[in-house]
Amino acid sequence: VWICDNEDCGDITVIGSAKELKDLAGECPEDLHRPWIDKVTWKCKKCNIGTKKRIPDILDVWLDSGSVMWASQEIYDGESHYDTWVPADFILEGKDQIRGWFNSLLCSAMVSTGKKNYESCYMHGWVLRDKVKMSKSKGTAFLPEDLINGTLDQIKSKKSYSQIKGIETFRFYCIGATQPGRDLNFSAKEYADTYKVINTIWNVYVYANEKFGLANFDPSKVKIDEKKLSKLDKWMLSRTHSAIEKITELADKYELPWIPGELRDFIVSDISRWYIMLNREKLDIYSDDPNKLQI
Repeated sequence: VWICDNEDCGDITVIGSAKELKDLAGECPEDLHRPWIDKVTWKCKKCNIGTKKRIPDILDVWLDSGSVMWASQEIYDGESHYDTWVPADFILEGKDQIRGWFNSLLCSAMVSTGKKNYESCYMHGWVLRDKVKMSKSKGTAFLPEDLINGTLDQIKSKKSYSQIKGIETFRFYCIGATQPGRDLNFSAKEYADTYKVINTIWNVYVYANEKFGLANFDPSKVKIDEKKLSKLDKWMLSRTHSAIEKITELADKYELPWIPGELRDFIVSDISRWYIMLNREKLDIYSDDPNKLQI
């Protein structure tokens, strides 16, 4: 914002772009921050006496982030397509953004258009270690790669944790280790327990895939005959549909921390410990059970 320094004039100019500033002042610095922007002045065209100078006041620094809906979009064929993709369905940030980005986004939109620019937001907390916020300067922070690659000191130091690797363990743990807006206190033991769940999921897949391969069986080409299903099979199908329905419901409501628990109960308890265990003999390639393909 520039204002004429002639007290009898005081004309105000609000600049909307670097091009507009250059057209008026004849120059525009590459860096639009202070102190370079303060040097840009021009003669007031209204009174032809005073000089237009930038006012010293600045807006809340969060205004930049709050204008992302406009700043990040392209203008095609001379038209803005803002209304075609706003409001956004979902935004994600840490709990410190209640006063920051969440607020600046909403305020910017309401002031300029009278409409909200996002439908919902998901807020996460801090990652703690020993109940204290991780800090690089204190040496308590670690990179996600340390967990994914199994190189974190707390993982390497225990022989029983030596096989813990992989991105899926990291994802599964982070999703289920805390609730929305709450801090995540990292626990090597809980992380190791999560790996056991992921490993069970993998073993179930390997076991089924091995049996399918030995029997030259392609499940996608077999239509289930419900009349031939045993009570155990029907129970398994029922649990499968129930799990899909529940997990979909949780995801739609952004209740993500409860999804790993549902998956763990379904795969570890229902499939691995019950269904597969009770059907091992029937699943054998040499089994004469007529229901084998239905299983």
